[in-house]
Amino acid sequence: MMQPTSRDDLLAQSELRLWELLHHVDTMSSYQRRHPLPGEGRDRTVTDVLAHLRAWHALFVGWMETDAAGRVPAFPADGYTWAELDELNVELRERFRLDDLDAAIEALHASHAAAEAMLANLDDEVLTDPDRYPWLQGHPLIGTAHECLGGHYAWAREELRSRYDGSSGTLAGDTDAGPFVGQEGVPDDDAIADASADGPTETVEPVPEA
Repeated sequence: MMQPTSRDDLLAQSELRLWELLHHVDTMSSYQRRHPLPGEGRDRTVTDVLAHLRAWHALFVGWMETDAAGRVPAFPADGYTWAELDELNVELRERFRLDDLDAAIEALHASHAAAEAMLANLDDEVLTDPDRYPWLQGHPLIGTAHECLGGHYAWAREELRSRYDGSSGTLAGDTDAGPFVGQEGVPDDDAIADASADGPTETVEPVPEA
């Protein structure tokens, strides 16, 4: 996935990758959506994966609100360093878990909107300046935002795919797909192509992976 280089590109990728993730959840069978995931991994169910995404939305909103108030955010979170990311993610899973899938999806939409709202008044210069937010330790905000939004949704989709077949191939299991499969107006990468039309994009240092 190309790293975004503008706010429009960042938000377009965010919307597209969220749609792809939720469409993928919708193509899973009823059993797959509501029972434990196979294989090894921190997240045990689809709702665990969605809780992980919501948790990082909440962290992102907290960082931005703290910065706007003139204070230095705890990055990544109070009481944790990046070396303790595994422990933080387990704690976040427990704090944000919702057992009901429909409620988890509704909550994800809300947290997604809240995270995107933090970017509404930021121009490209602010987003791409590696010195604008000292607490990001020399990384531009656009990379951190992408890893909490579009980049994270792409990770979540691949996590669900790989847990069922051990690769990025087709899901195993029955075919009791959800109601949105086959709907018209499916978005594709044209939604983000214009923002990247000028040539190769610069690699942006991301937040450490989920």
